[in-house]
Amino acid sequence: MKNFKRAAAVAAAGMLAISMAACSSGGPGGSSAAPQGDGEARQLQLATYLGPETPYGAALQWAVDELEQRSEGDLTIEVYWEGALLGGPDVLSGVAQGRADMGLTTPNYSPAELPLTQIMTLPFVTSDVAGVQDAFMELYSSNEAYQAEWNDLGLHMLNVQAVTPVIMLGRDAPSGYDWIAGKSLRATSLMGNAVQAAGGNPVALALPEVYESAQRGLIDGVTSLNLGTVPSTSLQELVPHVADPGAGIYSLTNVFINQSTYDSLSADQQSVLDEVMLDMNDEYLSVLQEFDTEACDLILEAGGSVTIWDESETQEWADAVGETAFDSWLQAAGPDGQAFYDEYLSLVESSEGSADYVDGMAACADRD
Repeated sequence: MKNFKRAAAVAAAGMLAISMAACSSGGPGGSSAAPQGDGEARQLQLATYLGPETPYGAALQWAVDELEQRSEGDLTIEVYWEGALLGGPDVLSGVAQGRADMGLTTPNYSPAELPLTQIMTLPFVTSDVAGVQDAFMELYSSNEAYQAEWNDLGLHMLNVQAVTPVIMLGRDAPSGYDWIAGKSLRATSLMGNAVQAAGGNPVALALPEVYESAQRGLIDGVTSLNLGTVPSTSLQELVPHVADPGAGIYSLTNVFINQSTYDSLSADQQSVLDEVMLDMNDEYLSVLQEFDTEACDLILEAGGSVTIWDESETQEWADAVGETAFDSWLQAAGPDGQAFYDEYLSLVESSEGSADYVDGMAACADRD
């Protein structure tokens, strides 16, 4: 993997320049990036719709504990889990408005505010988890358009956790491309376009709504989900048959902080926060296998099945989607979109195979 410490230094320099520019223009997040803190101990409030029983939550809890230890109690974080402070769609705006100091959420909830970031919702691009994380960290350190996307909201992005490849769950086995036609499937963002292109009916549901919707028969199956999240949703009880359709990574999560809050920290507090949050990326990769294994156990114990689509089935779906998803993203991304896509793809490809993570679906299919 790339040296995240080097990326942090470059990102800090880039953010300093942008924050100074914003200060001179009076834009959002425009206070000076020079640390303003007085060195007193601080506790920050972090809002997330996710729970600690998810890969992202487990990595976050590690970071919270690690931050307290490394700062010797000088900087701590109080986490409000599962929407206790802000619901999923409100985390980004809530932190920007100062209703929480920090947030952990997915940009899928904020397509209008983070249009470039929505590139990770494009299907059939990549399944390289570490590569996507490396790419977004590099873009945040060097790409002015991507930096501005966060800076204009008055937010400072701290890290990236790429969601493992999308899966499809059904009451019966999602055996291939033709299975999608006529079915109502939970799907978010551009995965909804892909489901529709295959003749399915995409139903946009927030994660906490999925179980009840499946229980009531409002949906026939679920996508826009990954293997490691299955245990926290208990969906194996209702839709136990799982497939990897080959559509790749469809989402990510970020930890971010209100820029004014970040600026108010002392230099030492900023440094330890940046360091721990970057290390959280690696911690996340290390816990994925554990969550994938637990999910596989639960699916098989529930009498479910796990299959990997044949490449021909994936290709048929990709051909049906064509350029529609990309064109939709490009229109929303604006004039910086094509150059951003080209740089993103180049960074992912240059980082491919950079982590030890073993695909959980492939391992589980071998057990079925």
